[in-house]
Amino acid sequence: MALASLIAGGEAAAASPDGVFCISGEGARILAAAPGPARTLRFGVSLWSPQGQNFSLFGTASPNGAGWLYAPDASCRARITLTPDHGVSVAVDAGADCREQGGAGLRVGTFAFPRGSYEGPVTDQLANAEAFQHAGRCAGGH
Repeated sequence: MALASLIAGGEAAAASPDGVFCISGEGARILAAAPGPARTLRFGVSLWSPQGQNFSLFGTASPNGAGWLYAPDASCRARITLTPDHGVSVAVDAGADCREQGGAGLRVGTFAFPRGSYEGPVTDQLANAEAFQHAGRCAGGH
């Protein structure tokens, strides 16, 4: 799996997820993530239920402790961290509404992308939100 080490102030910072991860089965879970400037993390994550309901986050997360925090507003916060197996975990805060992201009334919780769900490096998947909608081969994307 590709992991990028960021250099900040001459010292190696924490590794960042760098790639597309995809899990299918009961719906689909897709993550594309790449290091951004100043230790930020550019990412898109999409969860699809078997009934076709979707919850998506797309943007830039700020460094926060051992991971990153995505907080587009006070009602929607998600924490992104690396897992011990070199996968990625996304935890949406309990009580988060995320209405703007399609999550009104949903309780998303924590979901993991294990190392085995890695598909390859990010290419154009993070160019914009529409490009991200085609990420992940398990969901019919690239």
